[in-house]
Amino acid sequence: MKKLNLLLILVLAVAIHSYGQYFTVKLGGGYSWPGLQNSTTVLTFQPGADPDPAKATIIPLVALNTTTTDSAKNRYQKNVYGTYGQGGHIDFSFGYMINPYFGVEIDGAYLWGSTISASQTVDLGTLLGSNATIVTRTHSNGLSLNPSLYFRGAKPGAKVAPFARLGIALPVFGALYHSLDIDLPNTLLDPNGAKAHIEVKTESTVSLGFQGGVGVEYTPIPLITVYGEVNAQYLMARAKQSDLTAYTLALGHNAATNTLSGYTTYSKVTNFVDNLTYANNTTDLGKQRDASGGHNSDPNYVNEDKGHDVLRQVANITNFGFTVGVRFNMSKKIFTDPFGKKAKAAASAK
Repeated sequence: MKKLNLLLILVLAVAIHSYGQYFTVKLGGGYSWPGLQNSTTVLTFQPGADPDPAKATIIPLVALNTTTTDSAKNRYQKNVYGTYGQGGHIDFSFGYMINPYFGVEIDGAYLWGSTISASQTVDLGTLLGSNATIVTRTHSNGLSLNPSLYFRGAKPGAKVAPFARLGIALPVFGALYHSLDIDLPNTLLDPNGAKAHIEVKTESTVSLGFQGGVGVEYTPIPLITVYGEVNAQYLMARAKQSDLTAYTLALGHNAATNTLSGYTTYSKVTNFVDNLTYANNTTDLGKQRDASGGHNSDPNYVNEDKGHDVLRQVANITNFGFTVGVRFNMSKKIFTDPFGKKAKAAASAK
């Protein structure tokens, strides 16, 4: 009896070695939506009391009308829920099946995020004026790498098999993009009003989340597997730095002009930190500004040649979606009969 058990173990080991150990390459694509509980807002940049971008603040994107010149019955505020993880994506992976039931993968995904937009009608103080309209559009693009454990739920050689993945989400490249179009009909900058266009790019620092999926795969021939899965991701990206990439201003009926060169680095770059003190490069805690840069070395003034520091913000990239694709299975054994013709011939001869 012991000899029989030992023989069965050896046969199983040979079967696992024969069918289970191979490398994989996957290519696919799909689409993702906000998570099942869509209750998180995205961010925008709210202009301050004058055109200097350093006066802007980062706030949740809200559709609203709060101007005092309009009727109280027309005023409103509405949350704009969304995720920067919504949009189309292309997926690829490199993996290794350790046995017929378990493997490891390095999954990559490049996201083309959908645009989220909202309009605001607000009063922006004496200089910029009342009844200003701000239209914000924001989206994300980026690449993430997702190390995953892969579980296959079928016997070796089965053509149809359920599977599951579970791993971490690690963004490695990409950014959030904001585009703001501002209409200032009652500004003191010009009796005929003014219009501004602003673009901001925000990059993230090291962030870590979780991702996984479940699906079904079909292997018509040993070399190729087609698959479909539903997947989900939980990821909050931590902002590192925002750069003002475009800023045009049109006064009255004049053509828009590029005003970026007229501002210092302090006005154009925002650095995100977890702890804000008087030592940081910010006016929020009492330091003063000299836009000429003449006080850059004075500890009581901000350094105009460096970006201004603000408390770190996080961006919601959580999503829920699907992926379909094809997987190529590669090993010496598979390459000897990639289309399964020899196996079919051998089965027919029996």
